[in-house]
Amino acid sequence: MSGSDLLLLVDAHHLAYRAFHAVPASLTAPNGMPTGAVLGVVRSVRALRQTWNPTHMAIVWDGGIPEERRKLCPDYKAQRPPMPDALRAQLELLSQFFPLEGIPCVRKDGEESDDVIATLARAAANDGAQVLFASGDKDLLQLVGDRIRAVRPENPGAGWTAEDVRNHIGVRPEQIPDFLALTGDAVDNIPGVPGVGPKTAQRWLAQYGTISELLRHVDDLEPSRLRDRVRAAQDVLQRNLALVRLRTCVEGLPPWQELELRNPVEPERRKFLENLGLKSLILAPPSPMLL
Repeated sequence: MSGSDLLLLVDAHHLAYRAFHAVPASLTAPNGMPTGAVLGVVRSVRALRQTWNPTHMAIVWDGGIPEERRKLCPDYKAQRPPMPDALRAQLELLSQFFPLEGIPCVRKDGEESDDVIATLARAAANDGAQVLFASGDKDLLQLVGDRIRAVRPENPGAGWTAEDVRNHIGVRPEQIPDFLALTGDAVDNIPGVPGVGPKTAQRWLAQYGTISELLRHVDDLEPSRLRDRVRAAQDVLQRNLALVRLRTCVEGLPPWQELELRNPVEPERRKFLENLGLKSLILAPPSPMLL
């Protein structure tokens, strides 16, 4: 692979939830099927593709929670409400549509999309490719480095570097697991150390670097009122680290080199959109084989 290879990985569930809540629910197909999330996601993916012009791309779907994370924390993500039926039906439509658009989809049963993205991103970066991942998930920021950048939903035209992560979150990308272990992550139902907020975690990690080093200096922590809480939470901190560190060795995934963009499948793609009443999406994106 050449040094000009660019792999764009899209967190499909994150985009779908954003689109589902942003596009009017009244948008439906002729048969009454809701289509607002389909419209929003396809538009977002096309905008990302046009902005970044990747050579390789994948829509990454969530496949469930790994058993090891459930064992570590039975309440992990347990607070999340069930996915609305109207959104679930549209996820199935999107998974059918993107292959017709010429964009590969990746899903692994029993694996979270974050870990799939992490595995593909690391593999591609190790092979010399540039990588972008599009997601609003703070966990994924730990991947950012020399060859891996983040694209945030609120600013899809800019790729976050390690310096951007530090400016926005207050810690280096590799410290994101330590930061979330200390503060907790309400989105994933992971409790942190009581009383430790972002500013305290940022200050401690700037001074000590990692939780392991912080625990070696627990007697020196300021403010002093938090020392006993950190001591009491040592097992929780180690568990939290295991929960929030991304796994980069998910097995059974396609090699990233196989995620090349392809020509749209016509006329099936057009017919699919016509059946959904989404005629505004019929205009095909540029074909990578014709550029």
